[in-house]
Amino acid sequence: MKNKFLLLLIIVISSFNTHAQNLGSISGKVIDQNTGEILIGASLQLVGTTNGATTDIEGRFTIRKVNPGTYKLKASFVSYDSSILDSVQVNANEVTIIDISLAAKSLQLEQVVITSESVKNFEAALLNQQKKSISINDGLSAEQMKRSTDANMADAMRRIPGVTLSEGKFINLRGLSERYSSAMFNNAALASTEPEKRSFAFDLIPSSLIDNTIVTKSYSAENPADFGSGLISLNTIDFPSKRLFSISFGSSFVDGVTSRNILTYNGGKKDFIGIDDGTRALPADFPTDLENDDQTQIFIDAKKLSNNWKTISAKAPVNQSYGIAFGDKFMLLDQELGLILSFNYKKNTNSAEVTRKELMKEINADGRYAERFSFSGTQYSESVLWGGLANLSYKFDDFHKLSLKNSYTVNADDEVVNMIGQQNDQSSYRQNIGLRYISRTLLANQLTGDLYFPEINGAQLQYQLSFSESNRSEPDYRRYAYELDTETNQPLYMILGPEVSPQLAGRYYSDLYEKSKSSSINIKVPVGIVKLKFGFSYTEKKRNFDSRLIGIVSQSQTKESIKKYAIDSIFAEKNFRSTFGFSLEEYNNGTNVYTASELVRAGYIVTETPVSVYGNEFVVSLGMRMESLNSLLSSFLQDHKDIAFNIARDEIKFFPSATIAYRINEKSNFKTSYSRTINRPEFRETAPFTYYDFQNQISTKGDTTVGPASISHVDLRYEIFPRPEELFSVSIFYKEIKNAIEATIIAGSNAMRSFKNAPLAKNVGFEVEGRFKLDHISNMLSDVSVVANYSRIKSEIHESRVDDNGLKKPFLRSLQGQAPYIVNLSLIYHNTEFGSNIALSFYQSGRRIIETADPEDQRSISDIYEEPRPLLDFVASQMFMDLFELKLSIKDILVEDQKLTMLDYTLRRTSKHAQYSLGINFKL
Repeated sequence: MKNKFLLLLIIVISSFNTHAQNLGSISGKVIDQNTGEILIGASLQLVGTTNGATTDIEGRFTIRKVNPGTYKLKASFVSYDSSILDSVQVNANEVTIIDISLAAKSLQLEQVVITSESVKNFEAALLNQQKKSISINDGLSAEQMKRSTDANMADAMRRIPGVTLSEGKFINLRGLSERYSSAMFNNAALASTEPEKRSFAFDLIPSSLIDNTIVTKSYSAENPADFGSGLISLNTIDFPSKRLFSISFGSSFVDGVTSRNILTYNGGKKDFIGIDDGTRALPADFPTDLENDDQTQIFIDAKKLSNNWKTISAKAPVNQSYGIAFGDKFMLLDQELGLILSFNYKKNTNSAEVTRKELMKEINADGRYAERFSFSGTQYSESVLWGGLANLSYKFDDFHKLSLKNSYTVNADDEVVNMIGQQNDQSSYRQNIGLRYISRTLLANQLTGDLYFPEINGAQLQYQLSFSESNRSEPDYRRYAYELDTETNQPLYMILGPEVSPQLAGRYYSDLYEKSKSSSINIKVPVGIVKLKFGFSYTEKKRNFDSRLIGIVSQSQTKESIKKYAIDSIFAEKNFRSTFGFSLEEYNNGTNVYTASELVRAGYIVTETPVSVYGNEFVVSLGMRMESLNSLLSSFLQDHKDIAFNIARDEIKFFPSATIAYRINEKSNFKTSYSRTINRPEFRETAPFTYYDFQNQISTKGDTTVGPASISHVDLRYEIFPRPEELFSVSIFYKEIKNAIEATIIAGSNAMRSFKNAPLAKNVGFEVEGRFKLDHISNMLSDVSVVANYSRIKSEIHESRVDDNGLKKPFLRSLQGQAPYIVNLSLIYHNTEFGSNIALSFYQSGRRIIETADPEDQRSISDIYEEPRPLLDFVASQMFMDLFELKLSIKDILVEDQKLTMLDYTLRRTSKHAQYSLGINFKL
């Protein structure tokens, strides 16, 4: 029904298309030649005709129903010199794209620049936006992403200076961990999909759905004050310049995985779309709490659970991807209506050899630390990622635009982990197997209006209503352990205890639901030479989290012979009984359920004032933001599920920002910025809920005492734009963080990850970026360009750590998540005439702390580091007859293992594989 409605919508909208056959049109944008700002209300006229147009709220214009031929186009605007462009060619049934820059009358008119289409997904336009912005920011265009192997936004983001990835999906920026970066989607906050992280998982967004990404690194009061390392803005397309329709599909081969045997299990019928069909769900009549059941009822309930523990061997299929996109502009009531529809689907199968260890603070005879456990094995995974967007934009007139943007994405990971090794603290040689399925969905809706008031001195108003909703489901996470024969590796018996344990046989279920809604009004109005910006916003987030751990336990009369059964028969219905069988027990912990809410009301004012000093032009921006926060987290005591407790925060704070931009000339800027912001703890970091990571054999627990971090920022940047697609910039930054929030390892009989406020932290570094064409060297290299950036970062935390004698001693370390260096290098060949593209990209970041030792715990040994891992990717594409594009890519050519170390011990190792992909894209 939805597909029929969508088709009907396209047909109805198409009926409004009044473009006559054999006529053409002229579209483009008019900007200020000196500042790059759009000019709203500029006049365009075809000389010698009555046909013309004016620029709208985006500075764009369209002259319709133009007979094919060559024309002169005149552009004019109040207080600007007029300009006439000769030899503007118009072809039948085509759109001629021309962007025009006008010079203010006080300046000498320079030659008019005719450029390619001025949309933000082209690198030149994105660099122009960066040049004119008073903030310090970096961008990533769709054009760049198409020339890479990056299928999702997590992989794509690492091309930006100062960015590293954590766990393959979280963004670390400028030396701060993922929790310090913020994400917005079409200028609206997103609901979180992660119960264990204060960060957005960027692997959830297909890169093909994104028009451009802006990373703002210096704070301005018009942005949310919860700003640590930067603000990442993902933007989808608005109005297409002309009709587009494309269909793409591709396949990839993973070296050493595809067509080889992998372990999997019987899942649900909807696994191919990343949504469990109920196969893994608890039965509808299963009790909400086993603690309320008597023993007889528990045996009845146990028989309701499916006996789906067995793994099966299967051939890993070839990875597949598909995509379709449609976009066009139509005329509705003599005004433009823009429509963008897009859908992408990708399914991958992979495997990795893994090693997992943990140290104890005990010294063996050989002088090395004892290992609590040491396992090695294989992790098999199947992932599904798909998403779609539907954007509608309508111009009521040239000065009022309304946009409705909608997106929905699904990401599911299905894993089988099989590890064998020594559990030394239990004197056991065992096999651990886990079957884990996680499904994440994200819905985002935004309604945005833009208005321009020429009669009020060119004032602009933007209003926005947004809603996002995320669901994360982890149904029936099954794990179990067999005692093995040390010589044959054959199972001896299932390891079960008299009480439920997250390490032994059990089933885990969790659901996280979070929704975020916001509204905002932003106003810009010139007051003399000053540009005044002010606005108000309201953002509300609500989260519900529920989890259950149901363990299979032995009884005093359980027969040992039953424990020797194979996995497909050991948990059969007949083996849950009072005599000689197994029973169920639920992990009774009040913190397994929590609800949370956060409400932020904000208002801000920012002024931008041009200042001339001895003929040098400056722009001074001063801002102040006020935020009122009300948050509440509700759960229950760990050992008393009937006793509730709350963590509430109510505060009003002010956040200043100041930026000075020195326009050295038309091609270069110097910017400096100072600001103060806050970094608040996430719900999960304060919720005392404990989650056990079976693969890494570690638990995560929140800390109710964690408070917000306060941050002072100083930023400087010099940037020069030699030509439209070229850039050279140098940035220096300094951050001072009071009460920095970090992930901490708490040692003990079972290691646990938690969160703590560290003392004063300092973070300083510099970034260098260059984008150049090589025709400077030779005309033969006119189609070759280099994109490179390098970041060097140093951070310090002075703290006291407890030594072996229980005494506190001074200790100096770097911030958790801070890499000392980041290198990006891309060599690109792009030939427009023949439609050829070739790119070779290299990336590497330095050794960094992933988890820091608890300074108050005498049992702690040392910090855990992630070792450097170089990445080399290759991609080549070729257009044929302007109808289809063939694309070949090789990802991770160097194939280095990912390693996490402590001192000279490798605690976690994960092997990697090269991936070879071939795809085709039809453009109709």
